[in-house]
Amino acid sequence: MGRFKGLLRDTWWLWLLFALICGGMIYFITPVCAVLIPILIFTFVYFGMIRYDEHGNAREIGGP
Repeated sequence: MGRFKGLLRDTWWLWLLFALICGGMIYFITPVCAVLIPILIFTFVYFGMIRYDEHGNAREIGGP
């Protein structure tokens, strides 16, 4: 759970922007755009698992 808290702590504004855009597309364009919701959830989980450790700290990019 710390991974996702760390990701949300660092990028909350970006996920809020994505949610607003997705909501606008669903409301103004077509409800078919609701398929974006599972895509956003998968992306959030993926980046949380890859970029953050179990304590919510960002991992170092690259190697020695």
